[in-house]
Amino acid sequence: MNEAKANEFLQYWAEIYRENPGVEISSKSVYSELVRFGVPQQERLVDLNHIQSKYYPHVKANPSAISPICHPNSPFNNWIQIFSFAKNTDCFVNPKWSYFCQFVSKDNRARVANEHIKIYVPLDEAHIEQGAKQLFGFLDEKGIAHSSKIGTHIRFDNIVIRVVDPNDAEQILNFIKRNPYIQEGLLPANPFAFQKDGIALACDGSKSYNDTVSVLIKMYMDYCRANNRLTQVNVKDYEAFVRAKYQQQFLVHNNNDLYKVFNMNGEDDLRNYREIIGLMIKTFSPAFSYDDYLQHYATCANIELVTEKQVMEVNRLLAEAMEAMTLRFDHPTGYENVRSFFYTGRENLITRKDNLRSRMVNSPFRKSLETILKAKGMTYDQYANMIINQYHIDLEALSNGMGK
Repeated sequence: MNEAKANEFLQYWAEIYRENPGVEISSKSVYSELVRFGVPQQERLVDLNHIQSKYYPHVKANPSAISPICHPNSPFNNWIQIFSFAKNTDCFVNPKWSYFCQFVSKDNRARVANEHIKIYVPLDEAHIEQGAKQLFGFLDEKGIAHSSKIGTHIRFDNIVIRVVDPNDAEQILNFIKRNPYIQEGLLPANPFAFQKDGIALACDGSKSYNDTVSVLIKMYMDYCRANNRLTQVNVKDYEAFVRAKYQQQFLVHNNNDLYKVFNMNGEDDLRNYREIIGLMIKTFSPAFSYDDYLQHYATCANIELVTEKQVMEVNRLLAEAMEAMTLRFDHPTGYENVRSFFYTGRENLITRKDNLRSRMVNSPFRKSLETILKAKGMTYDQYANMIINQYHIDLEALSNGMGK
């Protein structure tokens, strides 16, 4: 979250409310301003489906791929032609949603999922056409499963990438961070969202994170107007308001304001909005990290997840255990002891020396390693041998008392 920019946006609406005391402000108006917050005024009316592409003449023509519902030489049709040759990506414009150019991997895991890691990549007019080509070219090359889209207008949500695998998300975020062309064209991210290296992330199921923020801001402004508090508007006060509404709706169940305003229908809607607003509340904390965000996603998606930090901890502990147990016994006895501990949890298989037994028993080592193996599609022996090679462990030398 960018507290300074969030406060600036709230102050902007407080001033509008003060200057128009009798005017009803809609959440749609808040949304329209929110998604364009930080976008240069001259770019706000750009329509990528109807402007002339700067690069279209340089694209190898594929007439059969041209979309009849797009301007023939628009960026939309430029992308469609480029990606008509892609191995792992379908690029198209659905007539029912002609304001989006969609990029969907042939691997349908993301398309059929109910929850995603949602990545917003806001690019300005000068960089969006080539930046999107580079970005989705990278996803195609890596075979990343995703369901994504580019909107017709320049906004902080003009490129939205949805993935289900945290490792894929990490690859995408690293690519964006290391790509100088994309970095040059980045616009400010949503100040009310969690950000990693200037890129906003969300989880919103079948709903819209940005729309939910807009509705809550309107509710907050209406509350401040009704209670003569428009001069006291700030991020901390807004946070307290959101927390109170969340508690009343989802914890105490003595107030149905959110239920009515969001027109919730059944348990699925309740769960979805509880998760979205819950993420907003977590985002208010400066201590909220990327690993925390991934854990929130895992909870929403009802999956088990091991963060990169936890993987490193598991790897170090596994390497240490194989070395220690081989030194204590021999090879392959030491290796087999660690292997058996993983499968059975029998504490007496691990030495107490250097507090190793306690550290393995009292940590999520076994559960985390099980999740890692499942995610990677590897057996224990395959993974253990990978760690042996990675850490340059010579079990035979250790068995003979010669060290590494």
